[in-house]
Amino acid sequence: MMSTSIEAVRYRNYRIFYITHSILASLLLIFLTFHAKPLRWYIIETLAVSLLSLLNRLDTITAYATISRIPRTNLISLQIPIPASKVQRFRAAPGQHVFLSLHAETAMKIESSLIQNMFLRNPFTVANVLEKNEITLVARVQDGPTSRALDALADSAEKPSLVKIYGPFGRIPRFSRLARRYDRILVVAGGVGATFALPVYRELKEQVEAEGKGQDRVTFVWSMKTLDEAAWVMGLADGQSLAQDENVHVHLTQSYHMRRQKASPDESVELEELQPQRTVIWSSAETARLDLGKIVDDVLGEGESDERVAVLFCGPPGMGRVLRENIGRYVRRGREVWCYAEAFGW
Repeated sequence: MMSTSIEAVRYRNYRIFYITHSILASLLLIFLTFHAKPLRWYIIETLAVSLLSLLNRLDTITAYATISRIPRTNLISLQIPIPASKVQRFRAAPGQHVFLSLHAETAMKIESSLIQNMFLRNPFTVANVLEKNEITLVARVQDGPTSRALDALADSAEKPSLVKIYGPFGRIPRFSRLARRYDRILVVAGGVGATFALPVYRELKEQVEAEGKGQDRVTFVWSMKTLDEAAWVMGLADGQSLAQDENVHVHLTQSYHMRRQKASPDESVELEELQPQRTVIWSSAETARLDLGKIVDDVLGEGESDERVAVLFCGPPGMGRVLRENIGRYVRRGREVWCYAEAFGW
C-alpha cells in the first residue's frame, strides 16, 4: 500500500493506487474482524457506508458520447446527453465533477480487455451544461489509460461511444454566497483548470450583478499555451461575450504561430473538416508568461485594506504554489483573504 501511494505512481496511474488500496483495505477489515473484537462495530459501520455507496452507484447514467479532438491541441471534448429527469442536478452548481468510465461495448472498439477496462475510469469536471440537456467535458490527453482510450475513440469510425457517468459530485455551498461575503474575487485557472474555474466565474458574475456591485469586483485570469485551447469556450451560450469581457484576462505561454509550426504532419484533415471552425478572438489575450505577483497586486493592492478578498484556483500545482506565496505577502500584513484550490489528489 505504501509503494503505490508514492506520488509518481499515483500520477502515472491513479487506478493502480485506487484498486490496490481498495482490495488490501477490504482484506484488512476481514483480519481485524477476527483479531480485534472491540473494532467489530466500527467495521460494521464501515461496511454499511460502503453498501450505501454501492447502492448509490445504481444511479449511474449510461449514454452515447460524442468524442472529438480540439484542433491543434492535445485536448479532447466529450458531449454527453443527460436524461431530462437528472439534468437539473448538473445545473445546480458550477464546478462539479463526474466519474466517467467506458462501457464494455466501447472498450471493445479499442480492443481493451476487461481487466484493462477496470483502469479506464476517472473524474472529469463538468465544463458546461447545454440547454439541450447535454454536458461538456474537456480533458487533456496525457499518459493515463483513460485519456489515451478517449483519444483512441476520437479516431474511431464508430461514433458516438457508449460511456457511463456517475455523479455529479463536488457541490460547494459556500460558492453561492461569495459575492455577498467578499468585496473582491479573483479566479485563476491554468490550462484545462478552466473547466472548473470558468463555470464558477460565470456564476460569480451573476451573483455580483444581483448584489448590485460593479462587475470589476470579479476577475478571471486564464493561462494557457495557445488560444486554440480556448476553442471549447466558443460553444458556450455566452462564449462570445466572455471573449470580449474586460474582466477576463488570457495569458498565452506559446504564440499561435509557434504552435502552427510544431503541428504534427499527420494531423487529421478529416477531423478538421468534421468540426466547425470557430474564430477564437479574446480582447485581452497577451502572449506572455503569467505574472501572478502582478495579478495579486492588482487585485489586493488596489482595494481598501479592510476589503475581504476571495481567491479561487484550479491549475498546475506549481502555479498554485506561486499564487499562494504572493497572496501570503498580503495575509502577513493583515489582509483577510479566503483561498480555495480545486485539485485532484492529496
